[in-house]
Amino acid sequence: TYALVRQGRAQEAIDVAQENLALWRAGKLNDVLGARWNYRLATSLISTQQYEAGLAAARLSDEMLQRAGSSAASHTRWLARHEIVRGLIGLKRWKDADESYREFLAVMPADVLAKTRASDWRLLALLAAENGRYDEALELAERYHRYRTRLYGAQHPQTREAAGVRAVVRLLRGDVKQAMSDYEEL
Repeated sequence: TYALVRQGRAQEAIDVAQENLALWRAGKLNDVLGARWNYRLATSLISTQQYEAGLAAARLSDEMLQRAGSSAASHTRWLARHEIVRGLIGLKRWKDADESYREFLAVMPADVLAKTRASDWRLLALLAAENGRYDEALELAERYHRYRTRLYGAQHPQTREAAGVRAVVRLLRGDVKQAMSDYEEL
């Protein structure tokens, strides 16, 4: 389904997910597979801006995985929780998205790999800025920009990405002049 979404064939991905969920409802697939098809459905629905339905599918997936004993650090739980946050962002429920994402990161076990995989500085900066925590968002964006500039150089795509995130934060903060200077670098 992910490949279908990336190829612009989201409706086909929705159809495939719904067919497999029908098999799950009929008892032909176990709950763990049903949960996986729910987050795949969520991904597909959210890609077509069907945020409410996508959010519902993602929440059901996360609940099912939790009941099945899936760890907060598992890749499947991460995928389900990621779709919850994407659905909330699509609905412009910034506070809920921020709380959901922070809660998810807080319950991650002391597994460095899992925590690193689950934590996205760009998302943290965006959620902080959208929730009025501009200093926090700007500090994070500037830190990554400095780090990437030293590591890769000013013209590297990852450095430019960091400048773009910093520009978004500055724009949300109302600092249009500084945001434009970042955008000019891009």
